[in-house]
Amino acid sequence: MAVEIKSVRDGSIGAEMDIEAGDILLLINDQPVNDILDYQFYTQDDNLLLEVQKPDQEIWQLDIEKNYDEDLGLEFEGIVFDKMKACSNNCIFCFVNITGGSVNFLPFKGSAIYFLLLMYYR
Repeated sequence: MAVEIKSVRDGSIGAEMDIEAGDILLLINDQPVNDILDYQFYTQDDNLLLEVQKPDQEIWQLDIEKNYDEDLGLEFEGIVFDKMKACSNNCIFCFVNITGGSVNFLPFKGSAIYFLLLMYYR
């Protein structure tokens, strides 16, 4: 999943690497980035390989060395970059299985914890 970069903080690693608003983040270390949790997880490494698509469709591969706690300074429009997905794990402890049907405010099994985590990292 690719995600459009909404803004880049001045003075950040992303700004130093000439990443700009409107660029598309394609991959981090060959991994697709589906949501803000993926982004935060994959960017914890000290060495990153970012694949970024510029507005002219040119693909940049950016090799970044950073401290594990340094942020790239990239900001995105939302917290879920593709869309919420229905869980197909059929866990025995899932509230949907227990109730025998979907709960009105959470139409996807397992989405409660996932959504709460996403909101926390927003």
